[in-house]
Amino acid sequence: VVLPLLERGVNVHLFSDHVPVADELELKKIAREKGLLVMGPGAGTSIINNVAVAFADVVNRGPIGIVAAAGTGLQEVSVLVSQAGLGVSQAIGVGGGDVKKAVGGIMTLDGIKALEADPETRVVTLVSKPPDTQVQAAIMDYIKTKCKKGYVTCFVGGETIPIGKDLKKRIRQTRTLHAAALESIRAVDEVKYKKAMRVISLEPDALRRMADKICGKLGKGQRYLRGLYTGGTLAYETMILLKETIGDIYSNAPLDKKLILADPYKSFQNTVVDLGEEEYTKGRAHPMMDPTVRRIRLIGEASDPEVALIAMDFVLGYGSHADPAGAHAEAIQNAQKTAGEDGRYLPILAHVCGTDKDPQNLPSQVERLERLGATVLPTNALMALLAWIIVERGEVKDSALDQAYNRYLAAV
Repeated sequence: VVLPLLERGVNVHLFSDHVPVADELELKKIAREKGLLVMGPGAGTSIINNVAVAFADVVNRGPIGIVAAAGTGLQEVSVLVSQAGLGVSQAIGVGGGDVKKAVGGIMTLDGIKALEADPETRVVTLVSKPPDTQVQAAIMDYIKTKCKKGYVTCFVGGETIPIGKDLKKRIRQTRTLHAAALESIRAVDEVKYKKAMRVISLEPDALRRMADKICGKLGKGQRYLRGLYTGGTLAYETMILLKETIGDIYSNAPLDKKLILADPYKSFQNTVVDLGEEEYTKGRAHPMMDPTVRRIRLIGEASDPEVALIAMDFVLGYGSHADPAGAHAEAIQNAQKTAGEDGRYLPILAHVCGTDKDPQNLPSQVERLERLGATVLPTNALMALLAWIIVERGEVKDSALDQAYNRYLAAV
């Protein structure tokens, strides 16, 4: 299907991820020769000429271009930029495999080239899980030597590359989606950046105050967090932050293979699960569309007396459930009832990735979750930091909180 489209001069967005690497490489080489883009395979999100493709949100049109090998990573950055009053020129999803050594970042580099030539784009933001070393080096070398526009990189949790003082103003490196959105805004408009700090960010003291209200209600035996995620990049970002703060995080898609769950349907100690992985979606719709699996998992987690909190993402936009907060309402109430009957308070943290223009409407979703007793955070990274403080019962030193905040929620 893809090859005939390329032969006809058509750019392709390939949502499916069941494509052999050799085929992906061949298709992308053909596309490059023809001056076309193959967005994917495994590209969950793109926004082209203000039109949402696959899972994507309704965001403002504006001067920030995005090239992303991470679907919900692209969504998180684009919605935060839009919430702050700026917007997106083009958002090109390339699929997670593009930044692996076998493919070599072909479409990432071609996406950069396209946005570098686009007169509507002033700043280009790159989003992915850490690329393979040689691919990251090639990307950074390209934007250092071949590009003129401002760049913000977010290789989530990855190491940064020395670039020299003369390039630091033009190229800003970040480690979280939160920081990438803020730095993209700052690179365009300092006034909008100050507004963004009020709209989509919280200072460490504010997080500590929120944690203090929750910690005092927890019982002595409540000590573990459970993250129930529908967005793979959001789950990954959470594990990166918690690894550096709490320690070992078990998962069905762990950072370290030694921490893989023996049973993906049963949590162990501190656990973050990506419910969009194949073991949960085989034969059923993705949890962004059908929350059944997460609702069942939520009730199960609530029955565990050692659970200190549950963290969940709610991803809005085209393709997602028409009312994700409403679809979880009964499960949240039942989870709280289960814990209450056992004499426990069950904190639920939530982050809603979306905009007020999305079909589900961000403000109404936030309001619904807050009425259900959830604590809603403006970004996923902030939710992870709050979860850390709660699990530690507020016993996080100011210096440690400041260090984590500055390392992950600001430019490097």
